[in-house]
Amino acid sequence: MIFLNKINEHDHEELKIGFKVFLHNDNQKFVQEAIDKALAILKVNSVDDVIISFRQTQSEDKKDDLGQIQNVWRALETFVKNEKVKHLGIADVEENTFRAIYEWAEIKPSIIQINLATCCVVPPTLQAFCKENDLKLLTHSDPSDILPSEYVEDIFGKPLTLQWALRFLIHVKCRGVLITKGYVLKLAKDLVI
Repeated sequence: MIFLNKINEHDHEELKIGFKVFLHNDNQKFVQEAIDKALAILKVNSVDDVIISFRQTQSEDKKDDLGQIQNVWRALETFVKNEKVKHLGIADVEENTFRAIYEWAEIKPSIIQINLATCCVVPPTLQAFCKENDLKLLTHSDPSDILPSEYVEDIFGKPLTLQWALRFLIHVKCRGVLITKGYVLKLAKDLVI
């Protein structure tokens, strides 16, 4: 794998490795499996940060599911306790949800990501909260559905369900240069009953 050559050109301490896990539900097994699989593929023992993102529906009245996030967060905290992940984050949640997770979590989120397509101006209250608590406030432009089912069927010629997707980004720390990125996916056959 070409990306392993790029990684091996540097000492692990020189690299900043980040994962973003795209989930459709709160199955702890999926988030554990995604992170473990990516660590194994990249042949590293730990990463700097993991950000979770739940697929957003287009419904205007859709609210964040705090229980869903908390369930996955418990699995993420285990990775930090086992020193496989240094920092945790979450993408595309309402400010109140982020604050609730921050107050509830044993291992606090240190990153919040906001989609540029849905937010033109970061709320001043969120900016202040992040500054007060030394949190990274980042933006992104990822689609709400990272791999739509119709694309999956076009690519593989049969209906499959995306269980999870993980994107990895690897930078050289002192220069901020992106040396490689990629995706790890888990697809399952759709059962026809």
